[in-house]
Amino acid sequence: MKQDKTSTLSETELYDALLNTLNSLREKPKEPHLLATGICQRVGWRETYKKCYGISEAPAIQLEKIDTYISTLKAARKAWSALPKETRELLGEFIASSDSTLLPNQTIAKLSSVFYSDKSKLNEWRTNGLAHVDSWGSELEMLDLLLESATQIRGTIIVKLVRADSTHIGLVANIASVCEDHGIKISSKPRSVFTKIILTVFPDMLDPSNLIKNAISIRKLATDQYKSAPV
Repeated sequence: MKQDKTSTLSETELYDALLNTLNSLREKPKEPHLLATGICQRVGWRETYKKCYGISEAPAIQLEKIDTYISTLKAARKAWSALPKETRELLGEFIASSDSTLLPNQTIAKLSSVFYSDKSKLNEWRTNGLAHVDSWGSELEMLDLLLESATQIRGTIIVKLVRADSTHIGLVANIASVCEDHGIKISSKPRSVFTKIILTVFPDMLDPSNLIKNAISIRKLATDQYKSAPV
């Protein structure tokens, strides 16, 4: 569901509709007016974010592309570690003889002449695949630098996805956080309280179950982002 405006309701209409929904529940949440206000704030924040930063490409698509990039870097790293020792050592020599790079000669000379061997200084994820490698050159350092930066960018994209994805996944994830703070269980079941809340925010939506499931997954991604290693 892609539209320019997040909700078809005005801020006042949305607040009143949410309050009616919350007060009609068999087990009302504590301070329903604060919950309704919190949800309205998240909807408003999303609109403000869109106006200030825009959405050049859906963050979900950006996430898919950066994941492909990361997978490619991991595959290149795995292929590098499978090379025979003499081949890995030759890579440095061919870096020095490159006539196509725009890097200064002194830079490529430095890249080709420096080797590393102290694994104790590496982050744990960087030791993956190096069990049989005694030393390595700048090519692995550059690969790992690209991989680390791509992983950090992935975290930024996830934050963007939570804030402003055009499919509403991010907004639903944020609403879920507010609801959990008020003791509401996050569920995609048709009769769940959370589903009723989402249908109040998006009154034209017929079935939000897949949207809610995707939002739950995105929340897990955001939570796990800085716990996982790049490799």
